[in-house]
Amino acid sequence: MGGAALMAVESAPEGKKAFYSSGVQVGYGVGLVLATGIVSILTHTLGNDAFMSWGWRIPFLISIVLVLVAAWIRSTMEESEEFVKKVGIHGERTEKIPVLTALRNHPESFLLIIALRMAEMFTMYIVTAFALAYSTKNLGMSRDLFLNISLLVGAVSCVTIPVFAMLADRIGLKRVYVTGAIIGLLSSVPFFIAMEARSIVWIVIFSVLLANIAHDMVVSVQQPLFTELFGAEYRYSGAGVGYQFASVVCGGFTPFIATALLGVDGTWHAVAAYLAGGCLLSVIVSWRMKVGGSKPQANAARPYPHPAGSKSVI
Repeated sequence: MGGAALMAVESAPEGKKAFYSSGVQVGYGVGLVLATGIVSILTHTLGNDAFMSWGWRIPFLISIVLVLVAAWIRSTMEESEEFVKKVGIHGERTEKIPVLTALRNHPESFLLIIALRMAEMFTMYIVTAFALAYSTKNLGMSRDLFLNISLLVGAVSCVTIPVFAMLADRIGLKRVYVTGAIIGLLSSVPFFIAMEARSIVWIVIFSVLLANIAHDMVVSVQQPLFTELFGAEYRYSGAGVGYQFASVVCGGFTPFIATALLGVDGTWHAVAAYLAGGCLLSVIVSWRMKVGGSKPQANAARPYPHPAGSKSVI
């Protein structure tokens, strides 16, 4: 998804970078709806025992088809006009292994991407993965509650992500990002209090605040920020690999870390602190980024100077 969003950013007209990249980010919502919907259908059709025995493999088999289609689409795409223009103007040669060049020259950029994605990944995975298991096993609540919440979150994000992206193009990426991360920070503890109280209404409200408002505000502006962390020549590999590496570090491990933290004292406090801490780090890092309006003003990672009279691509 990181590479696809980068292509969208580089192909977008000035002032619409976030909105164009949001078309790719909406894949979060579509994927969540499809995945949750398929699991729900299989669970009710096959029964819980059959699904846990062999039915869980079906969604993974379906995903293989999607991966093959995505690979075919990418193989037929040409380089963006912006990439060709930048490489041509500045005489940059194409690196054989651009991701290694990006990692060697700008290791801090990969760390920034990880920190910036914490608010996004923590809010989504805590609500859609950890809370599902916690609410059923520890609180005795119906499994359908968070499955339905996941469907709701996915459907709503198809609207909120592009709306927040349009807002960011108008008022600035940093304002939207920081606001979203702060909302995630402030909603962390109340979300768990609502679950402990078994209040369906408040659970839904704070789930939406975390996985729709906070998450979608953050994710809607990420790609225009990430693309400026690397030069045009290895931007695709640098931002793309950094994005996916952050997915593993911040997303893939989150449910397991949260479960381990739950086992420390048997309460939700450590998990809430983990969620809040990730959002806080994202707030601090994004707040300190040198961003003016919707365009990063100064970035040492850019390996080429802008010609006289030209503007930053973001």
